[in-house]
Amino acid sequence: MALPAHHALFQHDLPLTTSDYVLAFLTLCNLAIQFTADNQQHAFQSYKYSRPPHNTHPSETQEGEQLGPYGPRAWPGARIEWTDEDVKRGFITKGLWAWSRHPNFLCEQMFWFFQALFPILASTAGQHALSGTPKLAADVDTMTPLWPLVPPLALSGLFIASTMFTESISKSKYPAYEAYQARVGMFSPSDTLWKGLFFRVRGRLDEVNAIVYGGKGCVKAE
Repeated sequence: MALPAHHALFQHDLPLTTSDYVLAFLTLCNLAIQFTADNQQHAFQSYKYSRPPHNTHPSETQEGEQLGPYGPRAWPGARIEWTDEDVKRGFITKGLWAWSRHPNFLCEQMFWFFQALFPILASTAGQHALSGTPKLAADVDTMTPLWPLVPPLALSGLFIASTMFTESISKSKYPAYEAYQARVGMFSPSDTLWKGLFFRVRGRLDEVNAIVYGGKGCVKAE
Protein backbone atom coordinates (compact mmCIF):
# COMPACT_ATOMS: atom_id res chain seq x y z
CA MET A 1 0.00 0.00 0.00
CA ALA A 2 3.00 2.30 0.41
CA LEU A 3 4.12 1.96 -3.22
CA PRO A 4 2.29 5.15 -4.39
CA ALA A 5 3.98 7.15 -1.61
CA HIS A 6 7.33 5.61 -2.58
CA HIS A 7 6.71 6.64 -6.17
CA ALA A 8 5.83 10.18 -5.06
CA LEU A 9 9.23 10.54 -3.35
CA PHE A 10 10.85 10.74 -6.77
CA GLN A 11 8.51 13.55 -7.84
CA HIS A 12 9.87 16.12 -5.40
CA ASP A 13 10.74 18.52 -8.25
CA LEU A 14 7.14 18.64 -9.45
CA PRO A 15 4.97 21.55 -8.25
CA LEU A 16 1.57 21.03 -6.64
CA THR A 17 -1.20 21.13 -9.23
CA THR A 18 -4.98 21.29 -9.24
CA SER A 19 -5.18 17.49 -9.08
CA ASP A 20 -3.30 17.49 -5.76
CA TYR A 21 -5.76 19.90 -4.17
CA VAL A 22 -8.79 18.08 -5.59
CA LEU A 23 -7.55 14.69 -4.39
CA ALA A 24 -6.73 16.11 -0.95
CA PHE A 25 -10.27 17.50 -0.69
CA LEU A 26 -11.82 14.21 -1.85
CA THR A 27 -9.70 12.29 0.66
CA LEU A 28 -10.92 14.45 3.55
CA CYS A 29 -14.54 14.07 2.41
CA ASN A 30 -14.03 10.34 2.10
CA LEU A 31 -12.69 10.12 5.67
CA ALA A 32 -15.65 12.15 6.95
CA ILE A 33 -18.11 9.78 5.25
CA GLN A 34 -16.31 6.73 6.63
CA PHE A 35 -16.34 8.28 10.11
CA THR A 36 -20.09 8.87 9.77
CA ALA A 37 -20.76 5.31 8.58
CA ASP A 38 -18.82 3.78 11.47
CA ASN A 39 -20.60 6.02 13.97
CA GLN A 40 -24.01 5.12 12.56
CA GLN A 41 -23.14 1.44 12.95
CA HIS A 42 -21.90 2.08 16.49
CA ALA A 43 -25.07 4.01 17.37
CA PHE A 44 -27.25 1.16 16.09
CA GLN A 45 -25.32 -1.53 17.93
CA SER A 46 -25.36 0.60 21.11
CA TYR A 47 -29.12 0.98 20.85
CA LYS A 48 -29.57 -2.69 20.03
CA TYR A 49 -27.66 -3.94 23.07
CA SER A 50 -28.43 -1.10 25.48
CA ARG A 51 -32.21 -1.03 25.24
CA PRO A 52 -34.02 -1.16 28.55
CA PRO A 53 -36.25 -4.14 29.38
CA HIS A 54 -39.92 -3.81 28.45
CA ASN A 55 -40.86 -3.09 32.05
CA THR A 56 -38.47 -0.11 32.23
CA HIS A 57 -39.19 3.46 31.17
CA PRO A 58 -38.06 3.77 27.50
CA SER A 59 -35.95 6.86 28.19
CA GLU A 60 -33.62 5.09 30.63
CA THR A 61 -31.44 2.00 30.75
CA GLN A 62 -31.18 -0.21 33.82
CA GLU A 63 -28.23 1.87 35.00
CA GLY A 64 -30.20 5.10 34.58
CA GLU A 65 -28.28 6.19 31.49
CA GLN A 66 -30.33 8.35 29.15
CA LEU A 67 -31.04 6.33 26.02
CA GLY A 68 -33.50 8.43 24.01
CA PRO A 69 -34.56 7.69 20.41
CA TYR A 70 -31.00 7.76 18.99
CA GLY A 71 -29.17 5.45 21.39
CA PRO A 72 -26.60 6.44 24.02
CA ARG A 73 -24.13 9.24 23.21
CA ALA A 74 -24.96 9.42 19.50
CA TRP A 75 -23.04 12.18 17.72
CA PRO A 76 -25.00 14.44 15.28
CA GLY A 77 -24.15 12.46 12.15
CA ALA A 78 -25.47 9.27 13.74
CA ARG A 79 -28.71 10.60 15.20
CA ILE A 80 -31.10 8.19 13.56
CA GLU A 81 -34.33 7.21 15.29
CA TRP A 82 -34.08 3.48 15.84
CA THR A 83 -37.16 1.37 16.45
CA ASP A 84 -37.99 -2.05 17.84
CA GLU A 85 -38.48 -3.12 14.23
CA ASP A 86 -34.83 -2.24 13.49
CA VAL A 87 -33.65 -4.23 16.48
CA LYS A 88 -35.79 -7.22 15.51
CA ARG A 89 -34.31 -7.10 11.99
CA GLY A 90 -30.88 -7.35 13.63
CA PHE A 91 -28.76 -5.23 11.27
CA ILE A 92 -28.62 -1.57 10.26
CA THR A 93 -30.44 -0.42 7.12
CA LYS A 94 -30.72 3.32 7.77
CA GLY A 95 -28.51 6.34 7.12
CA LEU A 96 -25.61 5.59 4.79
CA TRP A 97 -26.38 1.90 5.22
CA ALA A 98 -29.62 2.38 3.30
CA TRP A 99 -27.53 3.10 0.20
CA SER A 100 -24.60 0.73 0.65
CA ARG A 101 -24.36 -2.52 2.58
CA HIS A 102 -20.79 -1.59 3.51
CA PRO A 103 -20.26 2.18 3.18
CA ASN A 104 -17.24 2.05 5.51
CA PHE A 105 -15.60 -0.63 3.36
CA LEU A 106 -16.30 1.43 0.23
CA CYS A 107 -14.58 4.46 1.79
CA GLU A 108 -11.62 2.36 2.89
CA GLN A 109 -11.05 1.24 -0.68
CA MET A 110 -11.61 4.71 -2.12
CA PHE A 111 -9.02 6.18 0.27
CA TRP A 112 -6.25 4.03 -1.21
CA PHE A 113 -7.36 4.72 -4.77
CA PHE A 114 -7.11 8.45 -4.05
CA GLN A 115 -3.58 7.95 -2.69
CA ALA A 116 -2.59 6.04 -5.83
CA LEU A 117 -3.91 8.84 -8.04
CA PHE A 118 -1.62 11.45 -6.44
CA PRO A 119 1.58 10.21 -8.16
CA ILE A 120 -0.27 9.10 -11.29
CA LEU A 121 -1.76 12.51 -12.02
CA ALA A 122 1.42 14.26 -10.88
CA SER A 123 3.46 12.23 -13.38
CA THR A 124 1.06 13.09 -16.18
CA ALA A 125 1.09 16.79 -15.32
CA GLY A 126 4.85 16.77 -14.86
CA GLN A 127 5.52 15.31 -18.28
CA HIS A 128 3.71 18.26 -19.85
CA ALA A 129 5.13 20.90 -17.53
CA LEU A 130 8.73 19.73 -17.80
CA SER A 131 8.80 18.57 -21.41
CA GLY A 132 10.85 21.62 -22.38
CA THR A 133 13.38 21.17 -19.58
CA PRO A 134 15.67 18.22 -20.40
CA LYS A 135 17.44 18.27 -17.03
CA LEU A 136 14.25 17.84 -15.03
CA ALA A 137 12.39 15.77 -17.58
CA ALA A 138 14.80 12.92 -16.95
CA ASP A 139 13.55 12.70 -13.37
CA VAL A 140 9.94 12.29 -14.47
CA ASP A 141 8.50 8.84 -15.04
CA THR A 142 7.92 8.81 -18.81
CA MET A 143 6.29 5.37 -18.77
CA THR A 144 2.56 4.91 -18.23
CA PRO A 145 2.28 5.64 -14.48
CA LEU A 146 -0.67 3.36 -13.81
CA TRP A 147 1.18 0.73 -11.79
CA PRO A 148 0.44 2.52 -8.46
CA LEU A 149 -3.15 1.29 -8.97
CA VAL A 150 -2.03 -2.30 -8.37
CA PRO A 151 -2.07 -2.06 -4.52
CA PRO A 152 -5.63 -0.64 -4.21
CA LEU A 153 -6.89 -3.09 -6.84
CA ALA A 154 -5.40 -5.96 -4.81
CA LEU A 155 -7.00 -4.54 -1.66
CA SER A 156 -10.38 -4.36 -3.40
CA GLY A 157 -10.05 -8.01 -4.36
CA LEU A 158 -9.40 -8.85 -0.71
CA PHE A 159 -12.37 -6.74 0.41
CA ILE A 160 -14.75 -8.40 -2.04
CA ALA A 161 -13.71 -11.89 -0.92
CA SER A 162 -13.85 -11.12 2.81
CA THR A 163 -17.15 -9.23 2.46
CA MET A 164 -18.79 -12.14 0.67
CA PHE A 165 -17.69 -14.43 3.50
CA THR A 166 -18.95 -11.98 6.13
CA GLU A 167 -22.29 -11.64 4.38
CA SER A 168 -22.72 -15.39 4.23
CA ILE A 169 -22.60 -15.36 8.04
CA SER A 170 -25.04 -12.44 8.28
CA LYS A 171 -27.40 -14.16 5.86
CA SER A 172 -27.46 -17.27 8.06
CA LYS A 173 -28.19 -15.15 11.18
CA TYR A 174 -30.79 -12.70 9.89
CA PRO A 175 -33.78 -13.82 7.74
CA ALA A 176 -34.17 -10.35 6.17
CA TYR A 177 -30.54 -10.07 5.06
CA GLU A 178 -31.21 -11.77 1.73
CA ALA A 179 -33.75 -9.07 0.90
CA TYR A 180 -31.21 -6.44 1.96
CA GLN A 181 -28.68 -7.94 -0.47
CA ALA A 182 -31.26 -7.89 -3.25
CA ARG A 183 -32.27 -4.26 -2.58
CA VAL A 184 -28.98 -2.52 -1.64
CA GLY A 185 -25.63 -2.59 -3.44
CA MET A 186 -22.68 -4.22 -1.73
CA PHE A 187 -20.53 -1.09 -2.06
CA SER A 188 -21.77 1.35 -4.70
CA PRO A 189 -24.89 3.47 -4.04
CA SER A 190 -25.53 3.49 -7.79
CA ASP A 191 -26.20 -0.26 -7.58
CA THR A 192 -28.91 0.52 -5.02
CA LEU A 193 -30.58 2.89 -7.48
CA TRP A 194 -30.55 0.25 -10.22
CA LYS A 195 -31.88 -2.41 -7.85
CA GLY A 196 -34.69 -0.07 -6.81
CA LEU A 197 -35.57 0.55 -10.46
CA PHE A 198 -35.55 -3.21 -11.10
CA PHE A 199 -38.00 -3.87 -8.25
CA ARG A 200 -40.18 -0.93 -9.30
CA VAL A 201 -40.50 -2.37 -12.81
CA ARG A 202 -41.45 -5.73 -11.30
CA GLY A 203 -43.98 -4.06 -9.00
CA ARG A 204 -42.27 -5.28 -5.82
CA LEU A 205 -40.50 -2.13 -4.62
CA ASP A 206 -42.88 -1.36 -1.74
CA GLU A 207 -42.82 -4.98 -0.61
CA VAL A 208 -39.02 -5.21 -0.54
CA ASN A 209 -38.64 -1.73 1.02
CA ALA A 210 -40.96 -2.76 3.84
CA ILE A 211 -38.76 -5.77 4.58
CA VAL A 212 -35.47 -3.89 4.35
CA TYR A 213 -36.28 -0.44 5.69
CA GLY A 214 -39.35 -1.11 7.78
CA GLY A 215 -42.90 0.14 7.59
CA LYS A 216 -41.84 3.79 7.44
CA GLY A 217 -39.23 3.21 4.75
CA CYS A 218 -35.74 4.67 4.83
CA VAL A 219 -35.01 7.09 7.66
CA LYS A 220 -32.14 9.47 6.98
CA ALA A 221 -29.67 10.82 9.50
CA GLU A 222 -30.09 14.41 10.66
